[in-house]
Amino acid sequence: LQEVITYSLVGRRLLGTTHPEAEPGPIDALRLANPMTPDQEMLRTSLLPSLLECGVTNLCPDGPGLRLFEIGRVYLPRQADLPEEREMLVMAMAGTRWQRQWNEAPAELDFYDLKGAVEELLARLNLQGTRFNRIAEQGLFHPGRTVAIDWKDIRLGLMGELHPAVARNCEIRVPVFLAEFGLEQLLNVVGVDFLRIEPPPRFPAVRRDLALVVEERVPVFTLLEVIRQAGGPLLVEVELFDLFRGHGLPQGHKSCGVALIFRSPERTLTDAEVVDAEA
Repeated sequence: LQEVITYSLVGRRLLGTTHPEAEPGPIDALRLANPMTPDQEMLRTSLLPSLLECGVTNLCPDGPGLRLFEIGRVYLPRQADLPEEREMLVMAMAGTRWQRQWNEAPAELDFYDLKGAVEELLARLNLQGTRFNRIAEQGLFHPGRTVAIDWKDIRLGLMGELHPAVARNCEIRVPVFLAEFGLEQLLNVVGVDFLRIEPPPRFPAVRRDLALVVEERVPVFTLLEVIRQAGGPLLVEVELFDLFRGHGLPQGHKSCGVALIFRSPERTLTDAEVVDAEA
């Protein structure tokens, strides 16, 4: 992703444009006593509106897609006190996945491109056990297309598609996908010893593929978590490689193709050991 740096001061017009309601109520933000311009009259309470405005300005229909992030402070008003300052991390993706080519059909960035970037970030921080839980509408995010990023009982951030009303207000004609983290909270969870180096494996891995039929309401993430917990110490990786819905399956069900990767750090596994672990 490419880093951008936006102003800490925003205008009422921007905050109104990036509000999903047609008539937003009072804006809970600190206003300068003597602003130099109406576009910079308030201290921002979120990085998302400014990042979205930056994306709208630079999004080209026929050009490469945008992959942006920003790290900066927001200022939350407090009664009879100085504002609370929070360090935030936001990410945004929109537009085409790659430059248009003569021999390839155009494709747009989607939710899973952003989710992949978020998962890579969490993996680089060596943060294990995060969960993606679907939640209701949250501010700029699309109702029904938003997930919370949780670790144990701590909410690290939100991720999802831009609210359609905001997209219309900003005259955006392609889906926009956003993620927002409280950076201080994220780093506190990670701790100072997140940099751990492991040597490359000496022994080969064994792969087993399973097709599991589950109810549609069961999130794939939950299914993979159950497999990881039941797989034992030899199961080092679980991946979804196929998802099928349609003819031959019971109503309201889906078939998940799952790859199980087994490996021992001490020896080459036998077929019997893999079968026992798979069972």
